[in-house]
Amino acid sequence: MRDGVALEATAVGAWFDGMATCLPFLARHVLGSLGRWRLVPRPVACLDEQAH
Repeated sequence: MRDGVALEATAVGAWFDGMATCLPFLARHVLGSLGRWRLVPRPVACLDEQAH
């Protein structure tokens, strides 16, 4: 995420500007609790095929 990030949360009718306000919103409402998301490794060939 870049320093000049801006986020529009249409579901709650709010705008967030900058990492100091965007990150807490994302942590509470998008990312959820620790362990909610899992990264699954994919072969490089899969990623290359999607790029074409």
